[in-house]
Amino acid sequence: MFKPTGFSEDIFKQRYALTETESWEDACRRVARQMSIAETPDKQRVYEDKFYEVLLENLFVPGGRIWYNSG
Repeated sequence: MFKPTGFSEDIFKQRYALTETESWEDACRRVARQMSIAETPDKQRVYEDKFYEVLLENLFVPGGRIWYNSG
């Protein structure tokens, strides 16, 4: 699992976390949940989980606007 440290953690907290206490994992879940809304209700949880794993491992990083405006 990827975890921002040092400068990357500072940038994450300053620009993309909604609160000072939001962790990387929390933010990944928030963004994944927001992105899954585009799916049909019966598939939302499946795609939320898949997108969460991709974000958590830092295999794909959406743009800053997506991070900041999700949730």
